[in-house]
Amino acid sequence: GAQKCKPYQPIDRATVEATLPHLPIPVQQMVVIQLECGCRPEHITTMRLCDIDKSLPDVWAWTPYQDKSGNFQPYTLGTKAQNTIMQASQRPDGKLATLDEFLFRPLDARFVWHKMLRERYDTASYRQAIRRGCEKAGVDKWTPHQLRKLRGQEIGNKYGTDGVRAILCHTTSGMAD
Repeated sequence: GAQKCKPYQPIDRATVEATLPHLPIPVQQMVVIQLECGCRPEHITTMRLCDIDKSLPDVWAWTPYQDKSGNFQPYTLGTKAQNTIMQASQRPDGKLATLDEFLFRPLDARFVWHKMLRERYDTASYRQAIRRGCEKAGVDKWTPHQLRKLRGQEIGNKYGTDGVRAILCHTTSGMAD
C-alpha cells in the first residue's frame, strides 16, 4: 500500500527571520504575508489587488483568486500585511500593479535564478526560492506549508482550536489540530 507521509511540522520564527534576507524581494513579501494571515501557499502565489476588500481601514479581507465559490471565509490582513502589499504593488519600474495582475512575479526579483520568467510564482517556484534562501542562509530547509503550520500553532496557543479554524479558514475541526 501507499506509505503515509509525515505531517508538516511548524518552522520556528528565528529560522524564517534568518532566511528572509536571502530571498528575492517578492518571496520575502509572500513569506511575510503568509506568516501573518496563515494562508495556503497556493493562495499567496495568486494574490491580486482586485481580490482584496479594503473597505475597512484596519483590517482588509482577502478572498483568493482560486476560491471564488462563495463558500470561502476570506483571510484577514492586518497592518503588516497591508504595508507589505502596498510595497509589492509598487513595481521596480515605478509603475503600480494593475488590479488584476498577480502581485508577486519572478520578474520583480532582485536576482533571478533562471531565464524563463513566468507572470507569477507557483507553489513549486515559491518553495524552490525558499529552499535556495535556506541554503544561502545556512539554516535548515523549510517549506511554505510550514509557515501556515507555524501561524496555526501561534493562533492555537492564543485562541484555541476555534481560533485556528476561523483564522486559517479550516472547514472541519480535525484540520485545526
